[in-house]
Amino acid sequence: MRKFNLSKKIALILFLCVTTLSFAQQKKHIAEQEGLAGFWVQMIPYDYQGDARIMRSGQNKIMNPDGTFYCFLTDNKGVQGISFYGNYNVTSDSTYVEHIVNSVNPKSVNTTSDLKYKFLTKDVLLISFKNNSFKNGKEISEIWFRAKQLNTPFLLPKQEETEAVLRKILSQSAK
Repeated sequence: MRKFNLSKKIALILFLCVTTLSFAQQKKHIAEQEGLAGFWVQMIPYDYQGDARIMRSGQNKIMNPDGTFYCFLTDNKGVQGISFYGNYNVTSDSTYVEHIVNSVNPKSVNTTSDLKYKFLTKDVLLISFKNNSFKNGKEISEIWFRAKQLNTPFLLPKQEETEAVLRKILSQSAK
């Protein structure tokens, strides 16, 4: 009788361990990710009567936790399509490498870019990079906002932080 109870206890412990491990390994949905992984919306800074502002570019990027990504555009008529996709690899807390597998721009197909990034907040990302397939290899800066669940408050960085970053991007664009 004792052996039977002991084997039941061992079986129960094993079951609990396996169950706990399986719950611990459940993946977060892309909408709940932190860091680079997530659904990003590109914003374009512009100057309006001396005031730095931003507007949506129409470009969206989904960066999956498995190191794959894709970008899709929505044009001014509401037509959507994938503009390019590929793989990325984080190389430090401020850099990652992006390899474009396919693109609407034939010059971008099978290209690799080193990107620098900085989080202004956990949901606002500043990226800069050079890609010889466009802008003649000139450094490009982009600002991306993480798309959030609609019932989640969307918090922007402090106005002075945003203003300074937008001014920097606008001055680089003018060169």
